[in-house]
Amino acid sequence: MSDRIIAYLACNDLAPVSPETLAARIGELGAGSPLKTPRVLVGAVGQSIGSGFLLDFNSVLVSVILVDKPLPPDAYAGALQLNRIWPGAPQAMETQSAHVIVAPLKEIDSHVEALNAAMIVTITHAALTTILPSVAVVWSNGDVITEVTRFREAARALVQGQTRPDIWIGFAWLDGPRLPTGERTLAVVTSGLAPFIGREVEWLPTPLPPATIGSRLIGLCQYLIVNGPVIKDGETLGVSESDRIRATFAPRGQRGGPVIQLSVETMDMRPPPVRMAEREQQKAAVAAIAAASGGFGRRKLH
Repeated sequence: MSDRIIAYLACNDLAPVSPETLAARIGELGAGSPLKTPRVLVGAVGQSIGSGFLLDFNSVLVSVILVDKPLPPDAYAGALQLNRIWPGAPQAMETQSAHVIVAPLKEIDSHVEALNAAMIVTITHAALTTILPSVAVVWSNGDVITEVTRFREAARALVQGQTRPDIWIGFAWLDGPRLPTGERTLAVVTSGLAPFIGREVEWLPTPLPPATIGSRLIGLCQYLIVNGPVIKDGETLGVSESDRIRATFAPRGQRGGPVIQLSVETMDMRPPPVRMAEREQQKAAVAAIAAASGGFGRRKLH
């Protein structure tokens, strides 16, 4: 599960950033959570423009690099392509003139490390948005671009123990083959789950409505982010009385690398068919009961 969490903050301008001020702001945002105020290891004196410093989050070292140049288009082109939430993202990114890179130094080797690193990077970027004139946060691992206000709201929810997968996980919607009836099918491929569970998720083509697919997939991603790689190959996930989701492991998916492929299995909720002979017997029994009682709805008079 070796990987690194990296995210960028696109800014309108690179104003002076005091490492001590940033560390204090992180402590304020993380109040009430396990995340404590980090120690500044490099650049502890003065201000940093066009350079960087290290923050120590209880032995998790995180680099904060300030770059007085726009974020290169290839760093966010994939995020714009997957973006379905923020229509104004392309126009907003045209205004950026500087960026900040936040990334833990150590590669991720476990689910716990991934969750901890994602929380640290999220809170750090949320703190930076209160200091710098910011445009957007680009989550590199998931190809996700998020408007600043919405990102801060997600960071506050994270401190309260509520994960928002949509700021970390990208969703690529694909057209699947049409059914014999002509009905359209949709498939979805995630990006950004691998650091948490070692593989991405592919929702195989289904005629379910997009809103249904989206809500179920986001719920599943949230579950996996919090609990780690707990789903087993071949396991079924019950999402309703009529539907089950079959999880199948595959060594390589649409984007390369291992995946969990999800297929919807509709349960037949109809009563089992009754054979003709049994049906005639049932009719005869009902007629006999009706004759003996004088008909349904009234008692026989003697």
